[in-house]
Amino acid sequence: MLEYPITGRLNLASREVFSKSEFVEAFAHKTNLPCSLAKKVSVHTVLSARSESIGLDVSRAESLLKRALPDLDEVVSQLAEEYF
Repeated sequence: MLEYPITGRLNLASREVFSKSEFVEAFAHKTNLPCSLAKKVSVHTVLSARSESIGLDVSRAESLLKRALPDLDEVVSQLAEEYF
């Protein structure tokens, strides 16, 4: 990244938008952790002013880097490999 002459805000994240629940379920599945340990709740009833999804517009980053950023499966696989 430091080799690129980039200024301003650059969102680096998955290219897909998914819910926090979808992320937890995918990670649990990939790492063989039981989903029964997690309880689904609505962000609207538990916390105020919280996003329902984990997602950013990464189109500028992909354009500047000339490559697609990872999707949910790639993110989960990398995290599972790194931490499990």
